[in-house]
Amino acid sequence: MRLVTPRASRPRTRPAKPRRTAALAVLLALGLAAPAATVATAGPSAPDAAVAADERTLQYEIPGRTTPAARTDIARAGVSIDEVHDH
Repeated sequence: MRLVTPRASRPRTRPAKPRRTAALAVLLALGLAAPAATVATAGPSAPDAAVAADERTLQYEIPGRTTPAARTDIARAGVSIDEVHDH
């Protein structure tokens, strides 16, 4: 027969699994919340809004300028000429 002697008591440590699960849950929550926060705050900034307003397409008519030289001067200013009417 064998005698069972009491062993020296060891401090009990908590298993790592609950801590690991909690850490993974926190990382998952942060990973899902970061893109949602970015989308919620995304909006046109002031410089982008000014550029967008400048890039709107406007159509207007310039009366009295019917010569090819006059149209060339208008085109040099950066205006595109879509059509020419002979009035």
